[in-house]
Amino acid sequence: GITNEDNGFLETSVEGAFAEQSRARTSYAGISSYGWLNNTWSYNALGSLGSTDFEVEGVGLLQDIDNISSSSFALEVARTVGLTEKDSIHIGISQPIRVERGYAMLMVPELYERGGKLMFSEADADLSPSGRQIDSGITYQAQFLDAIDMGMQLFVTKDPGHVKSEQLATGAFGFMKIQF
Repeated sequence: GITNEDNGFLETSVEGAFAEQSRARTSYAGISSYGWLNNTWSYNALGSLGSTDFEVEGVGLLQDIDNISSSSFALEVARTVGLTEKDSIHIGISQPIRVERGYAMLMVPELYERGGKLMFSEADADLSPSGRQIDSGITYQAQFLDAIDMGMQLFVTKDPGHVKSEQLATGAFGFMKIQF
């Protein structure tokens, strides 16, 4: 499928000191699939690629943004376990949306000249992050007595926030929902 997003870039708008006026048009192309690997394991997969055309007009610290592309993906396999009538285990890996490529030209304020004129220098910034966040996890979920849903997930994240890191982020959480 294809999705178009107007006047935003990854849910961000630019105005004020950064730009008098900006326009962004982002188009995403995605693919998703669900099916069975065999009689026991199902899968769910999706991926998307995005491209943003960003225009900056007027005076501001942000002069230009070019060549922006982004990506995301997720893959999960699941199966029933058999400890209850309605339980399952899910194993997944995913990457949240990430800017793959993009450049910005900024005007950096410097010192004032005699007479009060503020001077600026141009600086180029690479918008692609230093890391690639990869989330992986294993989840068990079950339903008891047709009224209690519960689950527990263990997860590991590499490069949280797409910032390169030598350490892994780990965690666990659980939930319980009771229907009255």
